Amino acid sequence: MESAQKNGVLIESGAENKQVFQQENGVATISLSGSWILDPNDPNENFQVFVQVKNEETNLPVTDTLKAEIIPGKKWKLDIENVPVGGPYRIETCLRERNATFPLMWTTRGDQRHDIYVGDVYLIMGQSNSVGYAKDFCTDTKQAGVQMFRDCGCWDVASHPLHDSTDTLFDIYRDGGNTGHSPYISFGKKILRKTGTPVGLIMVSKGGAPMDLFFPDRENLFYDAMKLMLARAGIKKPRAVFWHQGCTDAEEERPYYKEGLAKIINATRKDFGDENLPWFILQICRFGGFNTEHDHAWGQVKQAQHDLADELDNVYILSTLDCTTSDDVHNNTYSSIMLGERLAGYVLKYLDGFKTEYVCPEFSEAKVEEDGKSVKIKFKNVLESISNSQNVDMPFTVFDKNKNEIKLTSWEGYGDSVILHSDSEIPADARVSACWKAHVTFKPPFDTGTRLPIVAFYNKEINK
Repeated sequence: MESAQKNGVLIESGAENKQVFQQENGVATISLSGSWILDPNDPNENFQVFVQVKNEETNLPVTDTLKAEIIPGKKWKLDIENVPVGGPYRIETCLRERNATFPLMWTTRGDQRHDIYVGDVYLIMGQSNSVGYAKDFCTDTKQAGVQMFRDCGCWDVASHPLHDSTDTLFDIYRDGGNTGHSPYISFGKKILRKTGTPVGLIMVSKGGAPMDLFFPDRENLFYDAMKLMLARAGIKKPRAVFWHQGCTDAEEERPYYKEGLAKIINATRKDFGDENLPWFILQICRFGGFNTEHDHAWGQVKQAQHDLADELDNVYILSTLDCTTSDDVHNNTYSSIMLGERLAGYVLKYLDGFKTEYVCPEFSEAKVEEDGKSVKIKFKNVLESISNSQNVDMPFTVFDKNKNEIKLTSWEGYGDSVILHSDSEIPADARVSACWKAHVTFKPPFDTGTRLPIVAFYNKEINK
């Protein structure tokens, strides 16, 4: 069958079905361009393109009917300004002679774009637990208004797996196996539920990827592909970046991790033109596949992530200590859903000002008590008290300067602090760690007011 001749207004760039536009101060600008055609043999260009945004569900106008700028050669363009947060919206176009007076409803047809949203777009970077390799069963339904930019280069309603490399634009992102559930759909659903703001997700992650693949000076690798991915999605700057990576770099002691991640953070802030671009770090999870010789490397990565949250503005860290896995290292589906909701709580608290959202306790300081045999560790972000309801194992470790372990006999929590007890004197230059090993304690210390676990730390100074 012969295809029909195109006619009317054609949208050629600027908006795709199911796209999320990043809002700023509650509104977004949608820039469209294209061409128009009636009779290709008619040189008359005395026509006007009209554009309007409507609510997809009610058909009510969201904007006035706008006149596009007409460009010689039967081209047009238009910036639709002040489109409010929300959706789904529909963009309608039509064509009419400039001097005509009949209603626009009887004009020549034009292209439309459906299920358009204005909200917040988040960039997801990392390796397998960012990609999501959970293969067990649970319900984490998709929801319109939580959208994703697929690897193939199109917007869609977000669904698992977020990292599906079918027809990918970037072969470098292809994972070796089929991927599974990740935390970010549950994240998006909580944000949408709490704020009414639509969410867009852009995944730039790959299982097993070491941090240096993301370095900005590694030409044609992940960082360059990430920028191209955002440009293809129509995003100049995401609202925030989520980082869940580190297992590969914890296979051996690599003290450059902190410096390397700081390089990536600073590069994104420079390239996106926002020196305060928020970063949220999901601390690396447990791993049962290593023997104890890898524990110090695991602790180094955990502490590097912890340090960056302490030292850089608008960098936040959340604990993953209470996650359970579907194999040696990959979080299962229930833990992924939990992490997504926990991450949403951080965004709601720090970016949206929700006072009813809480965050994980973090190390503040450690000091030897007057008896010389006890160490008091103080935490910040504690609502009620640090506790361990089972108290069946020792999640804390004290080392001397030569990394010889000082035996601890017990510990207990008092409000925002814990006291560690030993039968031996705590030596000068001793250091303390908590939940730092690859295979951590089953029940980490937590805040009894929020039930949130502490953020793991490693080799922190103990003051005399």
